[in-house]
Amino acid sequence: VRTKSRSWEPIYEVLLPGAIVSEDGDDAEYVVVDADFHQADLPLLADLGIVSKPRTGYPLSGSHWSGYLNRCQDRFQQAGPGRPQRSYLGFSRSSSVGPLDVFRYLTDDSCARFTSALLDIPATFEIFTMRHATRREAYADQQFPSPAVEALRNSGRLLIDGVSVPLANALGPDPKSPAARHWLLQHPNTKLIRRSFPDLQHDFAGEAEPLGDDEPVSIFDIWPGLGGLPGVRAGLSLIRCETIVDRNGVSLPADCVARGNDLLVRRLEDERAELASVIRELGVEVEPAKFDAILRRDTPADVARNREQVRSLPTDAERLLAAVGEPALRRRLPTTLVDLLDSEPRPFGGLRVAEAAIATFHTDALREYREEIGRLDPPYQWAGSTRALDFVSSLGFGPDWAGRRTPKSGPFVDVAGPRSLPKLHPYQRKAKDQVRSMLRREGPDAESRGLLSLPTGSGKTRVAVQAIIESIRAGELSGTVLWLADRKELCEQAVDAWRHAWASIGAEGRPLRISRWWEGQDAPERLDGAHVVVATIQTVRARLERGAGARAVLDDVGLLIVDEAHGSIAPSYTRLLRELGLTFRRTEDEICLLGLSATPYRGRDETESRRLVDRYGRNRLDAGVFESHDAETVVAFLQREAVLAKADHETIPGGRFALNPQELAQIQAHNLPWLPERLERLMSEDRSRTRGIVSAYLERVRARHGEVPTLIFATTVDHAKTIAAMLQLEGVEARAVSSQTEAFARLDAVEKFRSGEVKVLVNFGIFREGFDAPKTRAIIVARSVFSPNLYFQMIGRGLRGPRNGGSERCLILDVKDNIENYDQALAFTELAWLWERQVASV
Repeated sequence: VRTKSRSWEPIYEVLLPGAIVSEDGDDAEYVVVDADFHQADLPLLADLGIVSKPRTGYPLSGSHWSGYLNRCQDRFQQAGPGRPQRSYLGFSRSSSVGPLDVFRYLTDDSCARFTSALLDIPATFEIFTMRHATRREAYADQQFPSPAVEALRNSGRLLIDGVSVPLANALGPDPKSPAARHWLLQHPNTKLIRRSFPDLQHDFAGEAEPLGDDEPVSIFDIWPGLGGLPGVRAGLSLIRCETIVDRNGVSLPADCVARGNDLLVRRLEDERAELASVIRELGVEVEPAKFDAILRRDTPADVARNREQVRSLPTDAERLLAAVGEPALRRRLPTTLVDLLDSEPRPFGGLRVAEAAIATFHTDALREYREEIGRLDPPYQWAGSTRALDFVSSLGFGPDWAGRRTPKSGPFVDVAGPRSLPKLHPYQRKAKDQVRSMLRREGPDAESRGLLSLPTGSGKTRVAVQAIIESIRAGELSGTVLWLADRKELCEQAVDAWRHAWASIGAEGRPLRISRWWEGQDAPERLDGAHVVVATIQTVRARLERGAGARAVLDDVGLLIVDEAHGSIAPSYTRLLRELGLTFRRTEDEICLLGLSATPYRGRDETESRRLVDRYGRNRLDAGVFESHDAETVVAFLQREAVLAKADHETIPGGRFALNPQELAQIQAHNLPWLPERLERLMSEDRSRTRGIVSAYLERVRARHGEVPTLIFATTVDHAKTIAAMLQLEGVEARAVSSQTEAFARLDAVEKFRSGEVKVLVNFGIFREGFDAPKTRAIIVARSVFSPNLYFQMIGRGLRGPRNGGSERCLILDVKDNIENYDQALAFTELAWLWERQVASV
């Protein structure tokens, strides 16, 4: 995103204007998002997780997280015995408190505000447990302070008497800032802070005295559930008092102090707060549901009885209804779904509510409602953990309901060859030869940069990989091949493409190593043999900034490939190209640069399109591959060759909507491909429109063609969930996915869609590129799209033809909404030639 400095920065290094940084203040201009420039994008930025202050549930990403992971892996390996492989060491969680990379860019005062906000969040102090993925019996789990605690220790600042001082000045036996120490000890989360910073000196137990105290009472008589917690010893007594003071009668900054077998607890109006202070002082971890159970004074016998009542029921829907209850089930369902089902003649209540919850959340439903099932003592962490498996089994659910951990890819793949691979099509051979010529730098005006653009589904990755492999075999290309993309899904597709191609046409008897370099993987080792490094631009940039082994990798690069090259004029790419010696000044010995794109132009912006082509030496490697660059001619040719599927098109009646004046000005000024969030939300809440989409699938897809693989582009996250649930209730196996979907759940849905188990995949904001499901036979576009390039990328998911593993025809259904005061035509009207020509030829 663009910041006030006019630079483009990663989303995990910026903040929206607000409580921490302001638009007009003296805050670091590289941190604060340019809200004026991104006015129309603010809803999208929120969906991407960009925030104005730290929050829980922040994805574990960015250079701080990568460094933290590496340091924890180092300490795990050093703890012994043995030295486990780093790639097998990881944390089960996928989020924490963040963003944390902003620390290094904030001014002192902003940093103090950010530190204060972090200290206010209890999740900041959660312990991170690292474990070995496969050999837990050989390597014991190890616990580490959270990455947020580490960031606070190294970079946190406190505002003391109007002056910003490092948080570290409050620590140690002789702190540099006693006032800062006192500030931390007076903080409402002081118990958590003291636990996380053992060198925050305090000795409350040795000097604590209760004033206005009650008689001691066994703690287990007050809260019997504490008796089941590990580490809570027998014989503890609770003494409630008005306040806790030191020997001089000065109040101590504590709500609870352990003194021998006595727990001195300051009398509070809220019993929840009292219990929380006791648990903090005891230093035990209590999950939210367990905490609620202790408050209710549930005993282990109560939990066992409650579980048995659920397990005794015959179906998953009945068990879920008994576990959660109808009111709680309804609360978490998408509002539009509830409105739709409430408006039907058939009553929406009881078991049907549970069925709707399963249709919406599937086997993730118990985890979704974990806060509502505290009386059953659910696990805090799911992801297929042993406790989660035991829990769902005790309720009578199958193991899928416990979730599963997202498998982590290994750091590299070694590929032997050759095997077999389908031959290239003639047009692919021509494009491949032109890539080879560039790699050989043939001719007096030899060009070492080039852009290869082939339509979605026509095999640009295969062309590029085969050209490079042939160059490696012929000894024309030396050094590491660095393949860059901006998302791990694209990276994993590249790994697969290289694996399959080398196994077919690689140098016989010569192995290829394919290294993965994303999501915290170590910098790949330098090799003498054939080596391809597949990396995300975010990882390479972060490693360069930290000097974490990236330079050694880059020094050995002989060829750089940029996948989805239409994004490569961004500053993050510019900086990397400069590091590789690829500047606007050309040199004879510079490395080769190859861009791959199905969309070689950036929307309708001619300036950006020209910059993109210039970046690749104005060398179109697809020149002459087809008779014409005209899109209609190229697509028609590929359809005749059965490389692309033929398209059948119908429209679905939409609704009538209007932009307000501000929205109209924004969309016109920025030429946005989507409608503003408010309008998209209204569309998603239009019951008639949503019913029409569901009916269109049932009547125009399933009734005519059967349950063929269908991809639906929804209008919002809740809209995707609603459509998928409505289809599920109609007996269609459907899943909803978005950027908010847990990684393991998204991966599971995609795998089941490709295998045919899931018939309909409803998505919001993803699958426009980097998603490969060749058997997709129907596309429903329920989101208003105004960019033809973007629209073609979306429907391209279903245009893979028979000769490329796809289908002969694809049905495309577009929702035709009427935006009363906006005269820009929907993108599908500009591609009418794609289906009208085919109708005429039938």
